Amino acid sequence: MIDDSIIKEARQTIVDQNKDRGVELANQVIADGQDGMELLTQAFIPGISEVGDQFGRESRHPFYPLRPTWITAMPLVRRR
Repeated sequence: MIDDSIIKEARQTIVDQNKDRGVELANQVIADGQDGMELLTQAFIPGISEVGDQFGRESRHPFYPLRPTWITAMPLVRRR
């Protein structure tokens, strides 16, 4: 199980569009032998939802991202 502080920080990297820190956290989780899918489902996907919700509230239009930060960051994550 990934520490809650890492989950919160990883989620915030999506909201803040901080790709570099998101990649660092993903690599750290993988290097520690933890489940990268857990990071994806518990942090990155909820972060994307939060961004979409914020956009929808502010513009009253649906949010259709062309290229979310996590998609561009995923190839940068080390593969095991």
